Amino acid sequence: MTNAKLIMKVSDRKWSDKVAKGKVISQDKKAGEKIEEGNTISVVISKGVEQVKVPKVEGETLEEAQKALKKAKLKVDSSRTYSSSVEEGKIISQSIASGKTVDKNTTVKVVISLGKEPEPEPVYRPSSSSSSSGSSSSGRKSYRRSGSSSSSSRKSSGSKKKSSGGGDSINNWNLVN
Repeated sequence: MTNAKLIMKVSDRKWSDKVAKGKVISQDKKAGEKIEEGNTISVVISKGVEQVKVPKVEGETLEEAQKALKKAKLKVDSSRTYSSSVEEGKIISQSIASGKTVDKNTTVKVVISLGKEPEPEPVYRPSSSSSSSGSSSSGRKSYRRSGSSSSSSRKSSGSKKKSSGGGDSINNWNLVN
């Protein structure tokens, strides 16, 4: 403008998501338009991305937080976890501290309480056996003697029987599910 002997007047400053701070957003004369020396061109200068304050949403419900963050021109992303100190459904924490100034449309991550973690139920697992013979999918329990060979524990009809050989104590029998 100095080379063209024109006067630049800043008519306004506006927030812009697209134009960097300090740059011209628009002007009242089109590029290439012929104007006389000494004339004034009015321009609008960018203030950059609008800055907003993050509201406090800890202790609120997700719905309340979404409303407050939307009103503040912010976005929200949520996850859930157990908490022994924060009521179920309430926000435990937020990724950006309340009162901090950030660019509009910034995403604030919140963590929502699932309440107290339930006590784990005991899990009973049958002892593992290296042999699967004698097991049944019908849910009935069968007994197998440790160390006995399959040939000595079967009748010719194929049914199982206990061997009456030595060492017939309960310690030599395994429960198989």
